[in-house]
Amino acid sequence: MNKEIVLLIHGFGSNNRVWDAYKELFLENNFCVVVPNLRHHGPGDSLVGFEKVGLIDYVDDLETLIKSFGLQPIIVGYSMGGLLALKLMERGYGKLGVCLAPAAPRGINAISLSVLRLFFRNLLVWRFWKKVHKPRFSSARFGALGHLPISEAWEIFELTSSAESGRVGVEIGFPIFDRRRASSLDETKIKCPVLVIGAQRDTVTPIGIARGVARMIADVSDYIEYPKFGHWLMSGQEFDEVSSDCLKWIARKLDKR
Repeated sequence: MNKEIVLLIHGFGSNNRVWDAYKELFLENNFCVVVPNLRHHGPGDSLVGFEKVGLIDYVDDLETLIKSFGLQPIIVGYSMGGLLALKLMERGYGKLGVCLAPAAPRGINAISLSVLRLFFRNLLVWRFWKKVHKPRFSSARFGALGHLPISEAWEIFELTSSAESGRVGVEIGFPIFDRRRASSLDETKIKCPVLVIGAQRDTVTPIGIARGVARMIADVSDYIEYPKFGHWLMSGQEFDEVSSDCLKWIARKLDKR
């Protein structure tokens, strides 16, 4: 019997190393795990042409990858990766889906004071939507890693950070200006069970987004909210609790099939 495949999709301005702890956990539980870097996000990847890349390019790349599997994976996405997971499920992929602190589909407000503060320096760049933006520790510290000792936060930042396309930032944060409607989601096309995870202290993808996603796909979704957690769900107590709940949910859903 083939092992279940878990596809782990990282988020905005990061790389696949954010999933290190989850990867090990899924492997220990007898899953096959695939953890790609999105286009231009791997360490040492060229940034040439990155400014032209958008959400649809990421989804197309992931669709090509899934077609190579020969069976439907369990799709798990974090932050922007949660939105990409939803877009893949909209296309009919995924035996199950899990969205950790997902970015906002079009129609759910992605902007708050904390988000504006987080990306303020990017927004000051002339024609920022046509630029490639390098990661900054100050933004990562404010947005996701502020609860960690500074040495640990630096270590995580250096391991997991990546440049990102300004075009993607506009598609998620200011979709009214995106004529391609890249972040739009037809929720009626999502048929597989989905677990949505929200964190009340999240300043990157504020809690209203996770709640809105869960409502948008209410016919197929379960929702778990953590009152004490922020955006970083990838290590420490956050990882312990969230990964345990995800594994339990996946096991229940697989047993019903």
